[in-house]
Amino acid sequence: SLVRHHNIPVIRRFSGGGTVVVDNDTIFSSFICKNRDFSFPAYPREIMKWSADFYSDVFSTWSCNHGEFHLAEHDYAMGDKKLGGNAQCITRDRWLHHSSFLWNFKSQAMQYLKIPEKAPEYRRGRDHSEFLCSLHEFVPTRDVFVQNVLAALSSSFHVSEVSSEYAESFLANPHRTATVLLDPDDLT
Repeated sequence: SLVRHHNIPVIRRFSGGGTVVVDNDTIFSSFICKNRDFSFPAYPREIMKWSADFYSDVFSTWSCNHGEFHLAEHDYAMGDKKLGGNAQCITRDRWLHHSSFLWNFKSQAMQYLKIPEKAPEYRRGRDHSEFLCSLHEFVPTRDVFVQNVLAALSSSFHVSEVSSEYAESFLANPHRTATVLLDPDDLT
């Protein structure tokens, strides 16, 4: 396959989800939450609804020719074009929801992805170039996107900015390490 031929590293996330191209044009967002801090039960659909409502506030100031922001099955979309995907991990007391947003996807990078057998209905058999859209098409800059996310967070949570060194210091603590780099021979 092209992944093996070009020696592309493949990582399996502990949270599962679909395949994501990770590059400098992908923006990641993660919510790590305690169940008790939310009024809804920690089930996938309820978490997806909450996250879609959250991001609806983030995207409310922008529009594009594809349509409005909404949750399309399990994806974030503008009209009928996907701009972000999600994965979740839910435990007894906590949940994690992370998203990958396409700032400026490159068609050549998408050649490494297979069209999934279990695709969302709204995909309608389209290849990646017809199915995806990029944030940069309607968001002025990455910084503006991040500022809108922080503003939406601040309206519901106490937000404190910390250094990357401080955040990385937590990696020294015992934690789940189920995300793994796959051996090329394990790829199908």
